[in-house]
Amino acid sequence: MSTPRNDRATQLFFLAMLWLCTALLSGYQFPLSRIFEPDVQIFPLLCFLLFFGALGSLMTRIYGSGYTLRILVMVFIFASLGLVGRYLFSADLSIFTAQNVIEYLITVTLYTTIAYNWFPKGKQG
Repeated sequence: MSTPRNDRATQLFFLAMLWLCTALLSGYQFPLSRIFEPDVQIFPLLCFLLFFGALGSLMTRIYGSGYTLRILVMVFIFASLGLVGRYLFSADLSIFTAQNVIEYLITVTLYTTIAYNWFPKGKQG
C-alpha cells in the first residue's frame, strides 16, 4: 500500500519528466524550417505534431482543467530552456535567427496549450 508521501514523490517525478521532455523535444525539433523547406517533410511534421500533442494530452491528465495560463507560461519557459540547450551544444548557430526562435516558441507554446485544452480532461472532481 502506498503512502501519501510516495504518491507525492511519484507525482513530482512525473512532473519533472514531463517538463524535461518538453525542454528536450524543443531543442531537438528546432527549427521549424527544416520541416517545411524545401518541401513539407512528412516524418518530421508528424513527429512534431505527435510529440507536442502527446505532451499537451499528458498535461491534461496531470493538471486537469483550468490551468491554461500556467501551461502556456510553463511550456514557453521550458521550450526556451530547450532552445538555450540546443544553442549551447549546436555546431550550426546560423539557424538561431530571431525569426526562427520567435516562430518556434509561439508555435510550440500555442500548439501544446491547444492540445492541453482540446483533449479530454484527466482529473475529475
